[in-house]
Amino acid sequence: MDKITFLTEMYCKVDDTLQQEPYKTALERPGTKPVLKDSEIITLSIYQEFTSFVKEDDFWKFAKTFLKNEFPSLIDRSQYNRRKRDLWDIMNQIRVELLKDLLKETNVDLTVFDTLPVPVCTYTKGSKSKRFYDAGFGYCASKKMKYFGYKMGLNISTDGTLLDFELGSASPCQVPLN
Repeated sequence: MDKITFLTEMYCKVDDTLQQEPYKTALERPGTKPVLKDSEIITLSIYQEFTSFVKEDDFWKFAKTFLKNEFPSLIDRSQYNRRKRDLWDIMNQIRVELLKDLLKETNVDLTVFDTLPVPVCTYTKGSKSKRFYDAGFGYCASKKMKYFGYKMGLNISTDGTLLDFELGSASPCQVPLN
């Protein structure tokens, strides 16, 4: 599939999804309508994830040069990044919707759930850390490692597609004793 076809299909799916009720109400804002629509920002963001661009600056140079015909009303990079951050929650929900459509097309019926540690600082300095207020102490048995940080849970299809993820404290749940 070429770049233009992929962008067109992605834009149509994103725009159709955003017309549905939970998204439509969440995107209502007072004032004038933005030049670059929310569906275009989400499409560009998802397209960036499918490409090999790691740095946002590199992707932005590519978009300004090669995607000018598809997105003629591109805004400046800082405004794009601010709006992209504002749409982060909705973008994740759109990803889940798109993955559901993809799974229907590919008939994936088996998924794998796995967790991995996400340490943020050394174990000994964890209790002194004020930056990561919701992080906790954890233990990873497979790596035989005590750490301070988070635990990430990943839901992956058998073909390697990331379906969903959750990031939480590494501390095991504490049940209050009565």
